[in-house]
Amino acid sequence: MLDNFTEIIRQAKVTDSSQTRQTTEGEQVNYEISVRAANVVRAGDSLMKLVSDLKQFLILNDFSAIGDSVESSRMKDEVASDLYLLEDEYFNSAVK
Repeated sequence: MLDNFTEIIRQAKVTDSSQTRQTTEGEQVNYEISVRAANVVRAGDSLMKLVSDLKQFLILNDFSAIGDSVESSRMKDEVASDLYLLEDEYFNSAVK
């Protein structure tokens, strides 16, 4: 990406030359800049796809985190249930 961007900037500079040569060279430079810009866009798209694939892989294949999350949720439910029973026992007891 950096090489293509550098070449686009280098090609964009203005040079003095004859009218015929300038027109021909201008068309060539315009085509080269278009090709390099397309290469930059394609490289950026490839990077975005790679990041997306890495995120998807991490989400789908991180079994230890999934297991930890399930265990944490189970423990939270168990503690909430026990706390409810303890609160009920405390508020219904004669000794407060």
